[in-house]
Amino acid sequence: MLVLRPGLCRLLGARTRSRLSTATDSPRSAGTHTVGHVRSDVDSGRKQRAGWACLPSAVGLLTVGWLLGVGILVWLLFAVGMESWADHHSNHGQRSAELSARAARVSLWLAGVGVGGPALIALVAYLGGMVRMSIVYLVLAMVLVVPGYGIARQAYRVLDPPGPPEPAPTHCVEFSGGDARCPGG
Repeated sequence: MLVLRPGLCRLLGARTRSRLSTATDSPRSAGTHTVGHVRSDVDSGRKQRAGWACLPSAVGLLTVGWLLGVGILVWLLFAVGMESWADHHSNHGQRSAELSARAARVSLWLAGVGVGGPALIALVAYLGGMVRMSIVYLVLAMVLVVPGYGIARQAYRVLDPPGPPEPAPTHCVEFSGGDARCPGG
């Protein structure tokens, strides 16, 4: 289970409380009620579990990290493509197999980060009580599965090509219901 320490929550910029809030804690908490271990705001209808106050900041940081990661991987894929183009025009493609394998590895990482990032963010948002945001990220992850699967499948084909086909039989094979039309007899 994800446990964020109060120091990490302060680093993320969120306020933490060591006990459950009540309607009399401060004038700012007017309109809030505590039921069991869940604090709910009456005005906004938003529920947040006590002790998970820093997860909205974590969702924001994870989103920024995911976008940066995807951007860096797209840039790496572009750089490998430019290197492959330069190799093709200057060395007549002597390193094409190596560059193709490197592009396939970056593509696999891109597919994994592209789909896994929103899924992780959806989980953290759900744990933080942000149900609508978790649904948005989950739908985004499900939409990104389609191109991610295609990218990963193509990259896997490059990294693990199929073996050579079986050779055709070199001897005469008689099929049922027909004459033996083998050469020489």
